[in-house]
Amino acid sequence: MEHILIVEDHPDTGILIDRFLHQAGYQVSLASSGIEGLKILRKEAIDLVLLDIQLPDITGMEVLALLKAQPQSPPVIMLTASSGELAEAFALGAQDYVLKPFNKRELLARVSSIINTQRHLRAIKKLNQALQADRELAGQVQRLFLPKLTQDPAVQIGYAYLPLETVSGDLLDIKKLESGNYLFYLGDVSGHGVHAALLVAAIKTHLDTLFEAGETQPWQIMRGLALHMNPLLKQHYLTLILGHLNLQTGKLTLCNAGHPPGLLLRQGQVQLLDQPDKGAMPIGIQPIETIHPEMETHWQLRTEDRLLLCSDGLFEHQISEVSAFTRLTQRAAEHAALSPEALCRELPERMRGQGFQDDVSLLAIGFQMRVRKNSIPASLSQVEAEMYALTDWLQAQELAFNSQEIALAWLEYANNLVIHGQTQTIDLEASISAESLELKIRDFGPDWELPPCPEAIDPMQDSGRGLWLIDKLCQSFEVKREGGSNLAVMLFSRVQEKVALKG
Repeated sequence: MEHILIVEDHPDTGILIDRFLHQAGYQVSLASSGIEGLKILRKEAIDLVLLDIQLPDITGMEVLALLKAQPQSPPVIMLTASSGELAEAFALGAQDYVLKPFNKRELLARVSSIINTQRHLRAIKKLNQALQADRELAGQVQRLFLPKLTQDPAVQIGYAYLPLETVSGDLLDIKKLESGNYLFYLGDVSGHGVHAALLVAAIKTHLDTLFEAGETQPWQIMRGLALHMNPLLKQHYLTLILGHLNLQTGKLTLCNAGHPPGLLLRQGQVQLLDQPDKGAMPIGIQPIETIHPEMETHWQLRTEDRLLLCSDGLFEHQISEVSAFTRLTQRAAEHAALSPEALCRELPERMRGQGFQDDVSLLAIGFQMRVRKNSIPASLSQVEAEMYALTDWLQAQELAFNSQEIALAWLEYANNLVIHGQTQTIDLEASISAESLELKIRDFGPDWELPPCPEAIDPMQDSGRGLWLIDKLCQSFEVKREGGSNLAVMLFSRVQEKVALKG
């Protein structure tokens, strides 16, 4: 039952209104002066005030001004014998008026209209509070989807997640696979609010399903996601950049569906990880049959590289997105030496300007790749291909080793294994320490019959030339039988430091 306050100094008028309102089912309080009315307003929860303009102590206008100066004040209907002061009353915040002498039906109709409006407003407020509680819960759930920082010494991870509202249309994550490699992504669903957040949850869930199924090729993950999500993307679309990082080889594979390109931070410089001829449209717009291996781009990473992915909310609030993206690359270059976590803290502050107008997400990954592992079939062509890959990896590290000599040692030893070793596969592990590089080559054939010391190797005998050459290239060279396999260990010392590094 709504509580109505009548502030009226004429007793007959006040009693008459009181009776009408009681008959209509309202709770009523009656005050004969402005001061008395204000006292009741301080003590009681009032839903509507009927306020006479002419009062014996202070005027109705003064009461109205004092009332409307308070937060959450009730609506007011002015009671007046003249319409001359109504403009001032409406300016002060009155909702309606009744002219004296008044008609009962008109009075009750005006009261009912405002009371019904108040009921609707309370219902809307309650609904909004419930929706806000739901959004808060949804926001908390979304934060559970954020990456779990890894303790892997070879990988450093940082991210920023700045929703424009309680919930976000951005999604990001990085997953360590059983192989020790990584899958990662950053995406942006069009639109805002709950609809976008629900789509984010569906996308995240299906990506996890694809990862758990063992899928590692970015283009196939992208295609599987599109097959699943396209029926839901009728009024929305998804931009997504998805990558696979092979820590054993330092190879980075990216697949981009309409998302801003990744940035590679290397020695204070920034490179766009983008090839325009391989660009694709967002999921939901891109035809599924056009998602194919050619969408992927491949990059060779170096030790201490930084990879940065971001949503367009980081720069689209600027007047020109093109110039803003250029500004982003400049800011990234200025902070390229920072750790991934520090980078994700600093860049949003440097790009904030007058504030963001969209969700903002960043994912930064740093690499300390000092070990390269690979297992290859025992064939001459595979051995040669691995020689070139090993050379590329060594050169990418920009360390003071003679990569050609190391690759040649691999080639000579592995070729001997293919020709004489009777093994189906060859395992290679190259590890870099402070002063040396160790090359371990394992085969699963019979025991090698090597001379007891390097000096006994005859370069003129079958297979001897390669072993003799390896011994000359290495700081040390040893082959031993271990766990049913042959293990060759070659140690290479650093050469003189390079004067300048490549850009």
